[in-house]
Amino acid sequence: MKKTVVVISLLSIFSVACSKNKPHDSSEHQAEAPAVKKAHKAANSDDCFKLEPNKQFTLNNNEETQIQIVPTTFNNQNAIAIVRQGAGVRTDYIYDLTGRTMLANLDYGIAALGSNPNDVLVKTTYQAPLPTFPSNLKPQQKFQMTYNAVIESQMDNNDKSENNKTIDLVFVGFEDLTLIDNDDNTLKFDNACHFISQIGDETLDEWYAEGYGQIKYIKKKQNGEVKSSEAIGDDPQP
Repeated sequence: MKKTVVVISLLSIFSVACSKNKPHDSSEHQAEAPAVKKAHKAANSDDCFKLEPNKQFTLNNNEETQIQIVPTTFNNQNAIAIVRQGAGVRTDYIYDLTGRTMLANLDYGIAALGSNPNDVLVKTTYQAPLPTFPSNLKPQQKFQMTYNAVIESQMDNNDKSENNKTIDLVFVGFEDLTLIDNDDNTLKFDNACHFISQIGDETLDEWYAEGYGQIKYIKKKQNGEVKSSEAIGDDPQP
């Protein structure tokens, strides 16, 4: 069983995600959640990747995917994981404690397909060079991300493959975002980090915010049509 490597929350290429874009009534919004950034805190790209343990939230895709950030260990080192569950599918994305480097991702069994949802079916580990966002990026800075992924089936020891890739990215800069979550709460993200990358003939825009990691992405085809999108909430209605 060969698996195409997908670097989620580093390069979020979700083949099934799509925004529901449901309307929101601004008169029904609850009290605004506290801003992610502390007052008067200088913008630093490293902060955008810091993950807050035990944080939970829901994405606005069709599956209303649940996200939970949990402390973990990997290869005898402390790490942090983004656990993504929706439509009976679970994947754990494991990062170092900075949140800027991905160490592995684990795909669990799918009960609807007859496999145990508590068992890891496919394990992807990253070897040098690891997929890493550079530290202290400056607006409009261009950089490359190179990674070497080893994909192993946990059901067949002989099913193993490698995937090496280099991707060009641009750190667009810091942006303030306001999103409305599925419970009609207004979420404000100050100094979110915006990145753009080119994946084949498609363009990927991603936004990251302190405590959450990725909060939004939009993938567009060459003609500008949106192929898929996902976020922690919808854009406010005018």
